[in-house]
Amino acid sequence: MKYAEQELIKGCQKNDRVWQERLYRAYFEKMFRMALYYAKDEEQAMGFLNLGFLRVFKKIFLCQQEESLESWIRTTIRHVIISELKVEKSKNRHLRIQQAHDEIAQPDWDQWFEEDILNLLSKVPPSSAKVFILYAQEGLTHKEIALRLNITEGTSKWHLNSAREQLKKLIETYYV
Repeated sequence: MKYAEQELIKGCQKNDRVWQERLYRAYFEKMFRMALYYAKDEEQAMGFLNLGFLRVFKKIFLCQQEESLESWIRTTIRHVIISELKVEKSKNRHLRIQQAHDEIAQPDWDQWFEEDILNLLSKVPPSSAKVFILYAQEGLTHKEIALRLNITEGTSKWHLNSAREQLKKLIETYYV
């Protein structure tokens, strides 16, 4: 059953669930196809669509009578999809960076004997090796290391990261 756009708009503006369902059913198919275009699978498309229609129902009062309801719904849902994709991309990027950092920053030292590590540290520049020992073996914070070695905390962090990266390469070279 077809409903006039103005009836749908007015019913939804009153937050009437029956009219919201009618609007949803009237535009679901077209909007789902659009969501599938942006989504990696049907499940993600449904998530986008549900968020999009939620926004449509919350913002229906912004729909101008001069414009097509379908056009307004499509634009609103597309903006929601793009926003969600940006958030997802940002989360994925942050997760990849964190995973890469964890791989470099926290290797499984339990499998290596202390003297093997100390032997490998002899191949690392002395300042980086010293910061690594103070941090990993003595448990000092970057602030404490900075005070002890008369360097900045940022320099301490840099030396620690440098030592870890070099140790990782040395371990891969000699033990893997």
